[in-house]
Amino acid sequence: MLYFLGSLHTIKEYFLKLVPASRRSRTEAITDEILSGIGGYVAGNVLISVIAGALSWAFLTIADARYALALALVIALTDLIPLVGATIGAVLVSGVAFLQSVPLGIACAIFFVIYQQVENYLIYPRVMKRSVDVAPAVTVIAALFGGALLGIVGALLAIPVAAAIALIIREVVLPRQARS
Repeated sequence: MLYFLGSLHTIKEYFLKLVPASRRSRTEAITDEILSGIGGYVAGNVLISVIAGALSWAFLTIADARYALALALVIALTDLIPLVGATIGAVLVSGVAFLQSVPLGIACAIFFVIYQQVENYLIYPRVMKRSVDVAPAVTVIAALFGGALLGIVGALLAIPVAAAIALIIREVVLPRQARS
């Protein structure tokens, strides 16, 4: 991934040479906006995962769970996976909490159900609206569609692809429709 990111500028320049010279500057501007949207999506997703990990760590520390920091890291890492990651992390951490004590396991399960609702309906749409500029409904539909088609990889790629398609429609298709 680091090699790809290091050579991204070169790759972009190479592919831009395939575009006719008359359209190259416009294509480069749209490509830069798409890459900026993808960067915003990644940054937003990392921010949401950090929030999930931090709040989970605070809860697990207050609830006196063993290995609270490690369990919070599990939550933060699995939360990077769209749609199912938070649930996978919550099941794993609640299962570990049940091994420590049944009341702690129940408390974890309740906390994660409440937190996931807050994340899904408050945090995620607001962060993604600012970072990707895609409507929240489109975000959810794109993630579901991508996940259904290509599994976890599709869910990861769905929102940046939706942002790219929305940008192309807004910048290319709609102006052409307005001119004709």
